[in-house]
Amino acid sequence: MELLTLPLALPAFAVLKDRVSFTIPQTAVVLQTGTAPGVKSFLVATNSSFAIISENAAIEMDITVSLSGEMNGLAYGSKSQAPGALSACNVPASPKAARIYTAYKKTAARRGTPQEQAVMVTVTYDPAFTPNLSVVTMDAAREQNALLAMPCEFKAG
Repeated sequence: MELLTLPLALPAFAVLKDRVSFTIPQTAVVLQTGTAPGVKSFLVATNSSFAIISENAAIEMDITVSLSGEMNGLAYGSKSQAPGALSACNVPASPKAARIYTAYKKTAARRGTPQEQAVMVTVTYDPAFTPNLSVVTMDAAREQNALLAMPCEFKAG
């Protein structure tokens, strides 16, 4: 009997799928963990892909991602995964908004607290400059129309 009603149920499900949204809003929990001249670090936990956006500096920026560790005596990352490359070097083409790092996956590997699912992202740059750096979900990066930065090996000069 169930097999006979299947052809009738599939179109009804297709209509339901078109009317009901099954998407979860992209969320990023970001904590800037202190800065020093030429270095900014962020503890990042996300349920989606994310990006690091730079503004006000067209300079070489090195990005490293640490999957676990300790910050001020608190452990992080016990339930995290690599969201993208663990290291990168990029140069924005102009001081306008540029995406210097792209994480293609969420930081969480398993259920847990944001601290357990977090990774540490550190951006190192020439201390003579002060770029405005922000960590945003990919939806937010698309809304900002941030251009992709060039890899360091292709920089002009």
